[in-house]
Order: sequence, then structure tokens, then C-alpha cells
Amino acid sequence: MIRFSRLPVYAVGLCLGGAGLGDAGAALVAEPAELRLRVGERVSFLITERGADGFERDVTEVVAVKMAGVAGLEGVGAVRAGQVGEGVMEVELEGQRLAVPVVVGPAAERVPTFAGDVLPVLGKAGCSAAACHARADGQNGFRLSVFSFDPKSDYHQIVRGARGRRVFPSDPGESLLLLKASGVVPHEGGERLAKESDGWKVLRDGIGTGMVYAGEREPTLERLEVIPAERRYRKG
Repeated sequence: MIRFSRLPVYAVGLCLGGAGLGDAGAALVAEPAELRLRVGERVSFLITERGADGFERDVTEVVAVKMAGVAGLEGVGAVRAGQVGEGVMEVELEGQRLAVPVVVGPAAERVPTFAGDVLPVLGKAGCSAAACHARADGQNGFRLSVFSFDPKSDYHQIVRGARGRRVFPSDPGESLLLLKASGVVPHEGGERLAKESDGWKVLRDGIGTGMVYAGEREPTLERLEVIPAERRYRKG
């Protein structure tokens, strides 16, 4: 049985180990050894060239990558899952080839929550930064806590504040929160979330399902991991 985490996957590191471009002794290595995601999820990958001497260079923009089956490329260094099943991502660099297994599971059937989904999107968009709505006096009567340190206050501001005008559950796309974030309505901070982007959809779905504060089994952050864990570069 294939098991998937409830947490969305935002980035996956992919390292290609080998000598310099065109050098002898090059070897390609994928990290992780396979990509596992759910339908609709987007993951980013990094392509690294590692020389026989251990030094590395980022070659994400120059390698050839082909997707077959269950996922497709989405820009440089990113793929999005399209259907349940298994496929292969083929990577080629200077005649060397590597086949990376791709496993896609069903889309997660869960209601987006304010604490677990909405706040991270707003944070990534910069809304909870001190230079934006988290400044001491907020912006135009809308104030959030710095880096969401007080999520319950943020919830009140977004869902209950301004007489409830910021969210419109019966027609989520017309919510003031989304209209301003996407630039449809004039916004001093400009466009923060493109319409129909992943973050925009999270907010739309969260509003449309009643903006639940937290689920019964809300996941909590346990650790942050950087892939690859370390790198060695030549000077210059």
C-alpha cells in the first residue's frame, strides 16, 4: 500500500552526481530516489552536477528532462501530478541518462484549514510581514500578527473583522481577501497571489468550506529539512 503525508509537498531536491560537464567519470544520482506526490500537487526539483572531485554546480536550467505518464513539467525545475499511477522522469546530461520513478496518489480529500493552510499561504505572500499588514497599525484597518504568531487574532481579523466583509463563503472568488490579493481590486501591496494560482485556490477553498480554524488532526511542524544537506562549490 502506498502511503502519503497529509502535508502538501512544495519542493523536492534532485541531485545529479557526476564529474563536470563532459568530464569522464560522471555519474547521475537522484535525491530522493523517487518522487511521491498527490494528484494536483506541484513539486520543484534541483539538478546538480557533481564532479569526480566532489565539487558541484547547479545545472537545473541546462539539463534535459522528460516526463512520461502521470505527471508533466511545469516550468523550469518543477512538475505537477496529473493522474493516479506510476511513471518515470528521465534526466539527461551530456549523454548520461537517469530514470527517476514517479508515484502519484489520489488527491487529498480534506477541508483546508485556517491554521494549517490559509496562514502559510498568507505568510508566503508577505501579508504577515512587518512591512505589510503586520505593521503596528496594520494597513487600512486590517492588521495581522507578525509571522502569524497569534493565529486566533488573525482569524478574527480575517473572518470576523470589518463586519465579515473580507470573506464571502457563498461566492469565495468574490471575497475581498482574494480580490485584493489578486489585484482585481486596488491594493497598495499590489498583486500577491495570481488568480487560479495554488495559493489563490487554497484561500478560495478555505473560504468556500466555511474557513474552519483547525482540523481534529491538524498536522504540526516537526522539522525543516534542506535538500541537498550540503554543497561544495568552486570559487567563482
